[in-house]
Amino acid sequence: MSFDLNTLLSAELHDIKNLMQGLNSCHETLAEQLQGQSQYQDNLASIQNHSQNLNHRLIELLSILKLQNSDFSCSEDEHWLIDTLTPLAHEFKQLNNLEVITQFDTDFNGFYDEQLLEIALRNIFTNANRAGATQVTVDIQEF
Repeated sequence: MSFDLNTLLSAELHDIKNLMQGLNSCHETLAEQLQGQSQYQDNLASIQNHSQNLNHRLIELLSILKLQNSDFSCSEDEHWLIDTLTPLAHEFKQLNNLEVITQFDTDFNGFYDEQLLEIALRNIFTNANRAGATQVTVDIQEF
């Protein structure tokens, strides 16, 4: 049996993802126990922000690995873009104070892979936030 680096990498990433889920669960428990104690809220928010960012990076790496191994099949279903964008915009506003301005018809729907689009948008928003932006505009036009 030959050594398969992709299988090892996939297994390790899944293990790390499971550990992250455990960390997120511990964070939620701690946040409940410290509710109302304002001196800890900034630290809890920071832990949540870093944990979520790390968890999303792990999901991205797993998706890239699946794409590389042709195990990922795009699901080009019809989606309402506003439904994909709203939770992501809310998360970045809440955690990073990054405002996402939408300049498109909220009835716009398209055929795309929701997971891949979310990864791309998350990457854009993260880069904008790291560059010091306070707002991002999503402007889409149909042709």
